[in-house]
Amino acid sequence: MANILSIAGSDPSGSAGIQVDVQVIRALGHRPFSVITALTAQNDRRVYSINPVECQILKDQMEALFSEYSFDAIKIGLLATREIANLVSRMMARTECNNLIIGIFNHLFPCLIGIGYASSGIQKSKEIIDLSNCSNGRSGILICCFLFN
Repeated sequence: MANILSIAGSDPSGSAGIQVDVQVIRALGHRPFSVITALTAQNDRRVYSINPVECQILKDQMEALFSEYSFDAIKIGLLATREIANLVSRMMARTECNNLIIGIFNHLFPCLIGIGYASSGIQKSKEIIDLSNCSNGRSGILICCFLFN
């Protein structure tokens, strides 16, 4: 059984984010862990708001988990602000996880664009992907870049 960490937003409708990640990880027979990056107000058709978690709370969540557990894979989802992306990047540099999956592209992407989120953060995506390059013995998959307002 692998330990898999999802770093992502929370979706109250249960159709995306941490809720789906936990379901998928369990269905695959692994142990899910989660770090919440944002609280959203959304349903299957519309995102009403995205409320980023304070960076100190995010850091506390990650430090609590990294101090106790090792992870076989880490999936990174919604990073709603540059500050959160920078923090996750710094924290990822300290972990020894060999498998990094970065992706937020899903059925809500058009809704996010509709509320003023633009596709940007490409440099931060590259920085985090650089953490996963083979020189560190890591493998990485980039699905989509991050969203910042």
